[in-house]
Amino acid sequence: MTVTAPDHTLAITYRGRTWDLLAYALDDFGTWAAVAHERGTDGPAAKGGMARDPWSALATLTEIIIRREGGQ
Repeated sequence: MTVTAPDHTLAITYRGRTWDLLAYALDDFGTWAAVAHERGTDGPAAKGGMARDPWSALATLTEIIIRREGGQ
């Protein structure tokens, strides 16, 4: 897995597929979520969140992508 941030955009590459971070969202309860979309596809976005800070939301999102791709 590789996490890169070219041109101030964040991308997660895992098993040859790349997910571009679309946004961080902060809800009314102070909970963060990270949303990413697989580059070059029309598939659904991956969302990870329910964290108290943006980095934890990103970690949750990364775990979701790895699980979705059958990794551990």
